[in-house]
Amino acid sequence: MDIIKDILYKTIQNLSINKKFKAQMAIAHWEEIVGKDIAAQTNPQMMDFGILNIAVKNSVWAHHLMMMKMELLHKINEFIGEPIVRDIRFNQRYTAINRPISADKNEPDFGRALKRIYLTENEVNQADIMVRDVENDELKSKLKRLVSRHLASKKLKLTHKWHKCGKCNSLCDEKDRLCHVCNLQEKKQRYSDIRSILLEVPWATYGEVYKHVPCSNAEYIDAKVTLLNVIAQRIEDEVRDRMDVLTLVMLFTGAKYDKVNEKIIEKTMYKFRSWDKKFSGKMNGKKKVRGNQYVSTSGI
Repeated sequence: MDIIKDILYKTIQNLSINKKFKAQMAIAHWEEIVGKDIAAQTNPQMMDFGILNIAVKNSVWAHHLMMMKMELLHKINEFIGEPIVRDIRFNQRYTAINRPISADKNEPDFGRALKRIYLTENEVNQADIMVRDVENDELKSKLKRLVSRHLASKKLKLTHKWHKCGKCNSLCDEKDRLCHVCNLQEKKQRYSDIRSILLEVPWATYGEVYKHVPCSNAEYIDAKVTLLNVIAQRIEDEVRDRMDVLTLVMLFTGAKYDKVNEKIIEKTMYKFRSWDKKFSGKMNGKKKVRGNQYVSTSGI
């Protein structure tokens, strides 16, 4: 098999399709090159004269990735072995795709494995005790099957080195610290903490936020997206509040309060409206400065 691969690779190298093949390698191995967080927000589409076109989920991610363009170019060209990709262009034509998930060979086939688990006499008695107060025989029988399945499931998980969740008594996979429910609760709290920091310090970078709230880059960006959407909607629905506009500008650009002037505000609001129009169809129309308020000429 290795000999066939070598012959195929050498044949491709000797043909004019070598560069096209390598460009497709970058697209096929996108998640491996950029990581799961970025891959979840983007779809690499096609290579055109050395320019890689990438669809992005929303305007904030597009802005963030534009800042990372040189880093991404380096990673892509390093992966394919030569500087074939000269530039990256981001667009709004994002569609979710089902990426193949590699199966873990060590993962048990739960349904089949569960059928091979037998309860001890004590465990059967435990199931009987748990449903003994149910008067309806049909309901009692169904509940007993449910309890028995739960006990068998617990037994199976323990044989595969599952352990108690770090916050509750539920069992979770040995590679996980928390069960699914506790993990969701912790994630929800983490998002709340990130948003609180960004409201206090809108220009805070991912590294600065991470010092206070350990989180992924994707969580940081998603929290920003949520805040930007909320503030943008508030600006649309109400009389423009100066602080809302400043916060939106600082969140979008990362500029500190003392660095924000009218020129930056005008430029950022125009840029934000342009991106948002492409990605979500919102924020149409131009805004003009009137004192400390920003008023839309399109009545949004």
